[in-house]
Amino acid sequence: MEMNKKRAVQMAAGILGICLIGLVGGRMGREREENSVEKDGPAENTVEHSANKPQPDLSGEEQESLDLLFAALEEGNLENGAEILIHREELFAKLFYETLEGEKWLYDGSRFSQEIQGDGMVLTSSAAVFKGSFQNGYPQGNGLALQAFHMEKPRYDYTVGFWEQGKMNGTGETGYCYYKGAPEGETTEVARRGNFKEDRMDGMVRYTTFSRQEGKTSWDIQIRDGKILLDQRWSYDGAAGDYHLSSSQEDGKVYAVKPEEIEEALWVNLLVWGDGEA
Repeated sequence: MEMNKKRAVQMAAGILGICLIGLVGGRMGREREENSVEKDGPAENTVEHSANKPQPDLSGEEQESLDLLFAALEEGNLENGAEILIHREELFAKLFYETLEGEKWLYDGSRFSQEIQGDGMVLTSSAAVFKGSFQNGYPQGNGLALQAFHMEKPRYDYTVGFWEQGKMNGTGETGYCYYKGAPEGETTEVARRGNFKEDRMDGMVRYTTFSRQEGKTSWDIQIRDGKILLDQRWSYDGAAGDYHLSSSQEDGKVYAVKPEEIEEALWVNLLVWGDGEA
């Protein structure tokens, strides 16, 4: 089915948001990810539904795709979930923007609910989904968020951990993966694991990267309110104008950051819950 004009505009906006979230600098060891703008959420979900709104009328293909995605996330298989979202991109666009009318519904594996309460899965766009426990319209408790897209190579962004009133609070991990190989000059996998407060990382964070050329490398970085906190382990390279931190493996690899980047809150949850798209 040919995409109508309204849905095309919505999808274009979603893809633009995706691109801004996941940009990474080409230099190994330096990350320049742009993240979604953080918003202070209300105590309760502001999305309203008609009290008498019937169950969405899904086609056979839509139901099959939804169930495949639910099963993949139930198993915690992010790569499989991403492949389903990407391979069936047009179908999920029709499902979210037309069948679900761009609104959030909780799917528990068999039925939809207008009330986002309990365990299940919620599509927040045609390419993004939350799975876990929900309360008062927001993720609450253990859960995951997944967003998948294909530019040069298929990739997914993810956040896994403990949520409180729609924000990451507690232990968790956020990152991305080019699961069929990264474009030239890009890192294949990036993971940031540690403690979150209101969607911002806080405390000691284990930052891990992987590429076929460089292998796996990790750094332990002190973060405060989403920003790097320099300690005695860092050194300043006057020629390059960078601060350097040696890897945890002491293999000669360094993480480099510009002074101005230290003032930016870049260490945050990549996939935020909001009234719009993730």
